Amino acid sequence: MILVGLSIAGIIPGALIGAWILLGLIPLGYVFKFLKEASEKLPTRSQLKAYTTWLYELERMGFSSPLLKEKHQLILTNKESASQLFKQLDRLGMWIDNRLNILYIPFNLFLDRFAVDEAISDMDKYPWKRNGQNP
Repeated sequence: MILVGLSIAGIIPGALIGAWILLGLIPLGYVFKFLKEASEKLPTRSQLKAYTTWLYELERMGFSSPLLKEKHQLILTNKESASQLFKQLDRLGMWIDNRLNILYIPFNLFLDRFAVDEAISDMDKYPWKRNGQNP
């Protein structure tokens, strides 16, 4: 916003804003790449919720078989329960998805602007589209 204000005031050339945006796309693309990879590797939210529910039920269950008791201890040995760790993973996945959405917003606004301009120019060329009538 500061660069835009300085450009409007004539203190700096307008081309500097374009250069600033192009240079900013490099680190943005780098961050976006890692967030996208992390998002693709994580299970979906519905899968994580199902796993968390199953683990919670398994943590509360009692088993009589020695093998099942041994496996049951594996999910109870950490400081936190397995279901709590999956809840944390779900929150991390939601955080990553929110950051990806924030990175998409400028591109969506930019592309939507062209779609709106195209729709307005169509209305000017074809007045019947404005009223929903056929020619």
